[in-house]
Amino acid sequence: MNKIESTAVNLLKKHDLFDYPVDLPKLVQSLDIKMIPHEFDDDVSGMLIIDDNQVTLGYNVRDGKERKRFTIAHELGHYVLHGNKNKLFLDKKSVYFRNNINSANKKQEIEANRFAAAILMPTELLVKHIEQKIDFYDSLEEEEAIEKIAFEFKVSKISMTYRLVNLGMIEKNF
Repeated sequence: MNKIESTAVNLLKKHDLFDYPVDLPKLVQSLDIKMIPHEFDDDVSGMLIIDDNQVTLGYNVRDGKERKRFTIAHELGHYVLHGNKNKLFLDKKSVYFRNNINSANKKQEIEANRFAAAILMPTELLVKHIEQKIDFYDSLEEEEAIEKIAFEFKVSKISMTYRLVNLGMIEKNF
């Protein structure tokens, strides 16, 4: 297990939330982070502000349920992994397509995405879930099976697809 994955799993276990779907509001509350829904511009998914007295996490209310969950988990990733380096994170949906992003920020964004995936879809729970329902999933087309697993974990189909590919559980060309 890599460092980001183990950090996410340890955080879930520490707060007795190692189950799926992960109760993100409870995790945020247990970390004493103020979570605020906000009507950001369409290109902004979330933000995190860290000051001496309060940590505030904002997410775009215009986004779908699964996108909001991923954004919240992504911002938690910034807090846990990068909170000692930066005090403000503003995450735009097009971050990977901007030419002016520097390599340090890109690295932090990739790490926050990996953390979000590990929080929302912990490897151990994902493998256990699939093993318990292997006969059911074998009876479905791959895309339909991915959609069902994503539904159980309350993530988007694309997030689940990337997670399964990154874990080497399926092969897919994007």
